[in-house]
Amino acid sequence: MKTLKVLTTLLILTSTSGCANKYIQPLCLPHRPTLERITIEEQLEVPPLILRKVGTNDSKLKEWVVTVERITEAHNEQFKAECYRYTEPL
Repeated sequence: MKTLKVLTTLLILTSTSGCANKYIQPLCLPHRPTLERITIEEQLEVPPLILRKVGTNDSKLKEWVVTVERITEAHNEQFKAECYRYTEPL
C-alpha cells in the first residue's frame, strides 16, 4: 500500500512538472522591408564623414538582422513551430 502511495505521488509530481505552457508559440518576423536605393550621384552629394557613418550603421544593422533571423529560425526549428505568412507583405 505504501508503495502505491509513493508511485502515485511520483506520477503526480512528474505529470505536473516542467513548463506550464506545453505549446511553444513560433517567433514570426515580418517580411524585410524594401529599402530605397541611393544612387552614386546622390552619395557624392553627401559629405564623406556622413556617408561613412551611414555605411557603418547599415553594415551593423544588416549583421543584426541576420542574427535575429538565425535565432528565430533556430527557435522555431527546435520547437517545430511554424509561422503562417501571407504571400504578400503587408
